[in-house]
Amino acid sequence: MTWKTCRTAKSRRRNWEMVHHLIRVHETEGDEGAARLGRELCYRLYALADRKNRAAEALAYNTLVRSWPSIIDLARSRESVQSDMLDAGSRT
Repeated sequence: MTWKTCRTAKSRRRNWEMVHHLIRVHETEGDEGAARLGRELCYRLYALADRKNRAAEALAYNTLVRSWPSIIDLARSRESVQSDMLDAGSRT
């Protein structure tokens, strides 16, 4: 569900609360904490979709969970490249 497809104020509020919880975790626990919370959320959404027999949604959440290690690796490599670029720029 994207922000534009959220029809009710209640669902928009839940999304807002979820994002702000993620921000708080990121501020206190950093990237690792935010990544952990994101993965936990995917597991929970998978379980809910599976229980409600929403196979397509469950598959999408499960795929995201299974891809999580790759997502983390890509994020780390991007941070590493950005850090290297900043270091190179400060030496000139």
